[in-house]
Amino acid sequence: MSPSCRLLVYFFFITNITLSQSFLLSTFFYLFTLSFISFITYYYQFINQFSHTFFVRSLHLFVSSKVFLYLFLETEKLRKLIRSDKTESCATSDQSSKFIFFLSSNRKLIYYL
Repeated sequence: MSPSCRLLVYFFFITNITLSQSFLLSTFFYLFTLSFISFITYYYQFINQFSHTFFVRSLHLFVSSKVFLYLFLETEKLRKLIRSDKTESCATSDQSSKFIFFLSSNRKLIYYL
């Protein structure tokens, strides 16, 4: 079994979701992933095809900055949540801190994507 399938099985087992709910949730997740991948593909095809125009460059910069701003704000929310919650175990807190540090250290990379 692949790691992603194993993770989904653990998630459904822990949350006590029924089989029909798990099927709906997994179907939604699958369709969402496909639509997101197709959107990204068409977006970058559009950018590459019309990258010489000022409008498309501005659009790409605008979208990139909005994605960067969203990730930055979500990272800050996670930091505040971890700082405020002192009841978590050390392992969970350390893992979350590493994840936040990873996001923080790669902000410029995310911005330029």
